[in-house]
Amino acid sequence: MDDVITLTKAKKVAGHVRRWKMAFNIIWIVFGFLQVVTILAAAAGLWNIINAAIAISDLTNIREGNPSIYFYYETSKKYFLTIALINIFLGGFIGIIFVVGELFLRSYVLKHKAAFFDHMIVPE
Repeated sequence: MDDVITLTKAKKVAGHVRRWKMAFNIIWIVFGFLQVVTILAAAAGLWNIINAAIAISDLTNIREGNPSIYFYYETSKKYFLTIALINIFLGGFIGIIFVVGELFLRSYVLKHKAAFFDHMIVPE
């Protein structure tokens, strides 16, 4: 983990997280829709669609210097494991793959902590 980060690098990290978060949430919605349509895992599908839609509406908060993003990911491990369990128990085994992707994104944010704290971002 870096102690400081340049503003350009911080913006790049935040943009990367924002793009990946958007991609994951679009995938969750498509997957949830397929679950609902096939009725095989409709409850998990509804859960996935609702949570992804909420997350997409919050994407504008993912920006450099916003510590709430880091704190969200720092405490999100149980949340992602809950999503994995819901998908397992309600028949959405493929959802586990998406949870693994979310955990990789979590790891990226934790590794680049400096990008989300103003006092750790230095001018160029």
